[in-house]
Amino acid sequence: MKSSLNKTLLALLATLALLIGTSSSAAIAADVIKTSSFTGFAFEKSTLTPAMKAAIKTWVDKNATSSFTFVSCTGYTGFNVKKREQDFLQKLAEARALAVCNYVKTLKNVLTVRSTQGIPGNGETASARKVTVRLIAPDDQGGGGGNEGGTGEVVIGVCDNALTVTMRSRIASSEFYFASITIKNIATTCKSKVIDIYLLDADGNQLGVSTGNPITTTQVLVTYTSFSPNAIKSNEIKKVAFELRAP
Repeated sequence: MKSSLNKTLLALLATLALLIGTSSSAAIAADVIKTSSFTGFAFEKSTLTPAMKAAIKTWVDKNATSSFTFVSCTGYTGFNVKKREQDFLQKLAEARALAVCNYVKTLKNVLTVRSTQGIPGNGETASARKVTVRLIAPDDQGGGGGNEGGTGEVVIGVCDNALTVTMRSRIASSEFYFASITIKNIATTCKSKVIDIYLLDADGNQLGVSTGNPITTTQVLVTYTSFSPNAIKSNEIKKVAFELRAP
């Protein structure tokens, strides 16, 4: 069994190194993505305020060029002051994501909503009540260096378009689980920014996420303890997506 697990792990790491790593000519990427986060939700509400709509419209008008055909949204909640059930928080986060993506689509009808998802958070300021929007230009439209298999994904953010990634595993209950991810060759212009990391399955469904990791050098190491959830089997991870953004 250990031999089989080792082979699975090595195959996974080889695939990730090949598909997510960079070369001297271009980043290996399934998509090129522009991302931004928008705050302003009232406490436990998902309605967009006029100020939020204005900010979203300004950003979409500037960035949603013809090569971008998809939009995805991730909604977040803030600190659980009223001790709500997890189901309530999940639905609130999802409702915020849906509200923003639906509004973006009204601004650019050519955009297709690829996904909306919610992540209950614990931030204690109003800025934690947010939605992160991703405008996506598929690789077949010239969005990136890409591979035909489409099993790797590098999300391009505000300050870089080429990353090198390595992953490691740990053994728990005789199985291999995700242990850490190291992102290298980060542009020096990314210093003072943060990086969000999404671990995805073959269908693009989220397995785990780690957000707000500070970038202080050209390399960032994030361990499994920073992910939610943090018990993810290595052989389930097929894509890794990144968002480089302002804090």
